[in-house]
Amino acid sequence: MTRAVKTFYFLLANFIALISLNSWALAPKQVILLNSIYDIDKYGREIYDEIGKEIYNQLGSKYSIKVIHHTGQEELYYQLNNPNNFAVFFVAHSNSSKSHIANNLIISSDRFNVLPLFHQIHPNIKWVGIVGCKAKALLNKIKHDFYMPQIFYASDSLTFHLSGLKKAIKHFVRSQKKTDRRISRLQRKKKCTSKTIKEVEFVITRLPSDTQPLRLTQRGRFLSLSSPNLKSKSVFLQVSNKNNVSLKVDIGLHPIQFKNHEIENIQITTADKSIVLKPVVLFGRTKGVTSVVYKAEGIPSEYIKTKLTKQCH
Repeated sequence: MTRAVKTFYFLLANFIALISLNSWALAPKQVILLNSIYDIDKYGREIYDEIGKEIYNQLGSKYSIKVIHHTGQEELYYQLNNPNNFAVFFVAHSNSSKSHIANNLIISSDRFNVLPLFHQIHPNIKWVGIVGCKAKALLNKIKHDFYMPQIFYASDSLTFHLSGLKKAIKHFVRSQKKTDRRISRLQRKKKCTSKTIKEVEFVITRLPSDTQPLRLTQRGRFLSLSSPNLKSKSVFLQVSNKNNVSLKVDIGLHPIQFKNHEIENIQITTADKSIVLKPVVLFGRTKGVTSVVYKAEGIPSEYIKTKLTKQCH
């Protein structure tokens, strides 16, 4: 192959790559609306159509819009970690109203308290909005406890879903006009420190009869959601200075749904099964166990891996 031919193919490959990059950059960004209102008898089925029409009418000309009704816990978890999403609107019952008087709750259509799922959001998602009664107080606590780079919106009072969505859309539109300036300001304000952490890899094995999605939390930080269809899952757990480790496993249901649900038997071991996390604290409601804390002490050093992490606040 002559030098001229090689040069031609090199330029052609770069041209194709450039065209592909420009096509990707010009593609409309994906905005997803997750509707988790479940009491249709109270609001009427037309509320679904009204919510969908509102976001299409306001944003459909500039963004790729996707609307998902009856959003359950697993769908929300997937969409909050979907790298293709640019913005996520979540419409649901939350915090305190006449029918949901318990605090610290954001309820999905399948009656799970999904508040912890907002601890973990893919960095490609730049804006997150929660439309639900007094959701702002819940969101402020998350932002206080964990560094979140996204722009957030949440309703700060008792909110009707359609009017709350309109306010959220206005906030989203305004935020996009000053996003670049805000991100630059946040980057300057960030204070980052390096920290060495110790971890051990464990394998969670579920019995075939286990039918509940399980949430994994360590030291108040949501780690992941384990689907009922996933019977084995690896997870890295941080180890304390005394080489102890703990993990909280819970169902995460709304309190009124605790009855007839429980965590069935699961095993949490190292790959060679020489170290076993044992249940030490059990919590139940009405019937069955709904939350379990597993612990192990004195982890041998050969199982511990260290890594350097950067924490920004």
